[in-house]
Formats: sequence, structure tokens, C-alpha cells
Amino acid sequence: MDWLFEPGVRVRRGGHASAYAFRPDLEVFVREVVQNAKDQKRPEATQARVHFGLMILRGESLAAFLKALLWSELQPHLLAAGNQSQHAGFLLRAIDDLKTRRELLLLRVDDSGTGGLVGGDLDRDRPFHSLCIDELFSTKESAGAGGSYGLGKSVLWRFSGLSTVLFSSYLQDSASTPNAKGLRLFGRTQLPWHSIDDEDFDGPCWLGRTDQHDGRPIAWSLWEPASTEPAARLHLNRPTGAGTSILIVGFNPPAEETLHPKELCRRICNLAARHFWPVLSGAEPELRVTSDLLDIESGETLLKAEAEITDEVKPFVSCLDAHRKEEALEAIAGDGDVAAAEISVRIPGTIAGAAPVDAKVTLCVRLAPKLKVLVNHVAYTRGFGMVVKYRNLEGISLSAQPFVAALICGTLRGKTPEDSAVERFLRMAEPPEHDSWSPNQRLQSAYKKGYAVLLDSLDKQVSALIKQLVSQAADEGEKGPELLSKMFPIGTSGADKRKHPFSVVKRTATLTPEGNWLFSGEVRRTAGEGPWRARIALRFSTEDGAEGSVIGAIARLSPAGAICRLLDGVATVDVPEDKVKLEFTGTSDLALHPVSARRAAVRLDISVGLASSERDVVAPRGES
Repeated sequence: MDWLFEPGVRVRRGGHASAYAFRPDLEVFVREVVQNAKDQKRPEATQARVHFGLMILRGESLAAFLKALLWSELQPHLLAAGNQSQHAGFLLRAIDDLKTRRELLLLRVDDSGTGGLVGGDLDRDRPFHSLCIDELFSTKESAGAGGSYGLGKSVLWRFSGLSTVLFSSYLQDSASTPNAKGLRLFGRTQLPWHSIDDEDFDGPCWLGRTDQHDGRPIAWSLWEPASTEPAARLHLNRPTGAGTSILIVGFNPPAEETLHPKELCRRICNLAARHFWPVLSGAEPELRVTSDLLDIESGETLLKAEAEITDEVKPFVSCLDAHRKEEALEAIAGDGDVAAAEISVRIPGTIAGAAPVDAKVTLCVRLAPKLKVLVNHVAYTRGFGMVVKYRNLEGISLSAQPFVAALICGTLRGKTPEDSAVERFLRMAEPPEHDSWSPNQRLQSAYKKGYAVLLDSLDKQVSALIKQLVSQAADEGEKGPELLSKMFPIGTSGADKRKHPFSVVKRTATLTPEGNWLFSGEVRRTAGEGPWRARIALRFSTEDGAEGSVIGAIARLSPAGAICRLLDGVATVDVPEDKVKLEFTGTSDLALHPVSARRAAVRLDISVGLASSERDVVAPRGES
């Protein structure tokens, strides 16, 4: 087994653009990895299983792993690439951390219930070539698959501090793969163009059995018995059942603050539950996701976790269950009721000549008065079982009660030809991150006119139906809906003498030439005791309500003792009890903008209250 480094070519590549197609945070990583594993589930398998195994190496276990990785051959190329490309400076930091701390974190992702890395080393359009060799090619032909761009695998290398990913696999169908015998082992390091001692090298570096093919050097997969010993030393042995193990060397989420491996372990499972509850729930779940943390040196398992249906997603699961059991109602009478409504969609005819299709999707809504994190959100879902997006409809109506909703589309809704047509259309409407449904070049190339109108109309119908189902009707007496009566006291029973202990005295938002928003604000406290808290959200205002918050960073914060947390584009600031003024400035994240900033107004929402109950007082909203 050796490393094979590709000779340099005329074009110097500073890196692969595909690695920058995704936000480099843990949420995106979990979505992509679980989705890719689930897409490989065998038709006869009842469940796909994905395990995230974090491993800490230090001492003798670290030295043994680096020796098995042929570190003396690989390290000079990592150093050269890090020194010669502005996009690869992280390699130098990773190597420096390894030397200083003498510790390395590995993440091994195991899937089962799948077919393994089937296909010869030169067989294009097969799973092995697609995952380990190709760039921007996808072999997923099923309309119910999650990925379709061939980009999702790029997160594997992006989340390796050493840009190195190794693979082992047992194949379900060995007969279709030349030379297949037992365990397959292969590796790839993805580097920019670099040179060592006047010799130029291109990006990909391959770990395998080196040989010649058509007069050129090539690295072939290792098979048993040659793969047995190195797989064990590289922590890539696996049970003999069909499936794949992926080892990310130097696991490091680029956009995250440094997290303890235990926290990484928990968050992986929590994020899997948040985004895959449609297939983690039900009487026969199609997916199981687990995680653990192992100290290799001591052999101690430090933590085990599993993706379970958490309180934040239970209301969404109940919406899907009501649809599956045909128990949904026409209207909501109480907190536990799920109301359902069908939305008609007309899939345009295709350029290839297929006729238009009249189909339906289903919207299920229920009240969620106790939910905090995802309250007033709609989960957009289709057949492959990942939540495409959570659409925030907070502020849809002044009299709206707290709710959650699930838009159930395609083959998640049913198995009719019309559902399949919706599934194909929506799959093509997704960008590489699969986090929205919007017009794009693929729809333009495949469908006749009408696709953009369909998607816009779908969003509007979802908003209108939810507004109708969750808004409180005004009583005929003096007291109006509960929320309205709090904001505008009516009659003698209203809270007309209530005084706000907090006030927002300044609020601004300015659009920059680059297309992002700069905002600032000042909050003052006039009464009360104890620590207090401000929640800051910057939302794109539309006629249907307000989209989710788009804050990318809080650049300046005063007083010095204030602590800021940023989650899902919303900033939460905790202020010490002895401080009576909060000042802040921040900027939006272009990646979170639902539309171009020049096409919409924004609304800077600031809610303030005691740290123990930040819902006590809501400051007046403003629009910029």
C-alpha cells in the first residue's frame, strides 16, 4: 500500500470549488452524510443504519495510526499545499495542532443495510467511482433519492483538518465488481496544486495498491488478504455484512467553535433527529442513527448517544402520524388536534414531451403552545425523509396561536403516479444543499414554463392555509383575541396600566453595496431586578409574513459582560443584572437570505425580558 500523488498539470488549482458549495457547519455535515447513506439503502432492507464513531488518538495509538497512514509520505505534500495556497492554510494549523497536542480526532461513519462500494476501480457510474473518484457526478437515479448533484460527498474532505478520507467496504454484489474479494480498502487526500523540490503535483492523492494502467500510474483498491492488516491498523475493520465505513482524519467542523468530542457526539444525534424525523419515527422506522466516543489509548467508551424523537420535533411527527393514519381533521378545536388540507399543484409538462400532471400535496397543522425552538415553523418534506427546510412563519397573523406544520409532498405523501411526479419535480427544485425549493437552471432545462409560478404559489397557499387554521376569531364582547388584547387593551379588563421595564430606543438597518444588511440597536432597562435577556432577529418581510432570521454575526456588543449566542440566524444576548443598557451592531449572512436583499425589506425584531422568562416583555417591532 502506497500514496500516489498526481503529477501537476498546466492549470494550477487552488482547491476544489465543490468543497465550498455548502455551509461548513455540523448541521450541514450531518444532513449530507445521513442523506447519502440512506440513499444507498438496499430495497429489501427494512432499515438503513448510520453510526458516527468519534475516536481520540494519543500516545502509542496515535503513533501507530500515523505509521499506518504512511505519514512520512503524506506530510510533505500537506505542508507544501498549505504553504502555497491561500485556501489551504488550515492544513498548516492542523499539522501544528497535531505536533503540539499530540492528539488526533477521527470520525468513522459506518452504514449498514446498504449495498457497499460496488463497482470496479474504473467502472464509472457505480457507487465506488461516484464516492471515491468522481467530482460533480451523481449515480442516484431514483426520484426518491436525496442527493442528485454529486456534491454532498465533498463535505467529507472539507471536515477533515488534513483533507484526508479513507474507505472500507464489504459489497452485497461482489460478482459485479472485478477482483472483489472480502474487504475493500481505499483512500484519498484532496489537495490544491503544489510543488516539492521543483516537482509539481495536482490535487488528488490516492492511497492503495500502485501500478501502471495504459502507461500511467494508478492506485487500485486493496482487497483481502492485502487489505486486512492495514484496515485494522487504520481502524477500518468492520463486520462482514454489506456496507461502507468512512474515516475522516482530523475531524474538524470548520464553521464551529471548538467543541468537546462529547458535545459533538450529542449534537450529531440531535441534528439527525431534527432533520430526519420523518424516517426515524413510525412503527417501522426506515433509519437509525447512533454515535459514540471512544478513547483508543485506554479502550474506554466515554459516551453513547442515539437520535431519538425529541420534544422539539414531536409535534411535527404527530402531524405526519395523523396523515398516515388518516386521523387529521378539517379544523383545530384543541391543542392536540391536527388539521389537514390538500393543496393542488400542476406540474408543468416536460421539454421531453411529457404532459402536465395535476397532483396534490398535504399540509398538516397543529397548535404547539409549549414549544420554544421550532414554534411557528413549517417543515417542508418529501419522499427521501429529510426535512428540506423549516420555514419560519412567525408574525403571520396578530391573532395566530403558536403552531407547527408539516408540508407532506411526493412519495412521503403517497405512492400514486401523481405523487411520484411531484417527487421528481421537487428533487430538481433543490439546490446542492437540498435546503429549499426554488427555480433553477435544472428546472428550466427539464420543464416548460410554469415551474416558478408553481413554487411561488405553493408558498403562498401554505401561508394562507396556516393563517386560516391557527388565527383566533374575535369574540363579540369587549375582549378581543388573547394576543390582540395584550397588545391593545380594550375595556376595563384590559392591561391598560401595564408598564414595560424595557424599551428599544434605537434601531437601524442599512443595505451594503455587497448585498448584506448592517444593523444596530440599543435597549434600555427602566425597572426590575435580576439578569435580563434580549433576543434579536433580522427577518425578510413579505406579504405572507416574515422569513427566518438571517443574522450572520454580532460584531459589537456592549456592556462587556454581556454574552451572545447565535443559533439559526437568531442572536440571544444575556445581560448582567447590574447593567441597564445594551448596545449592539451586526451583519446578515448572505447564505441565509431567502431572496436578494435588494428585493425585500427587512424587519429587526427585538424581544426583551428577564433571563428566566424572556417572553415577559416584547419590544415593539420595526421595519427598515
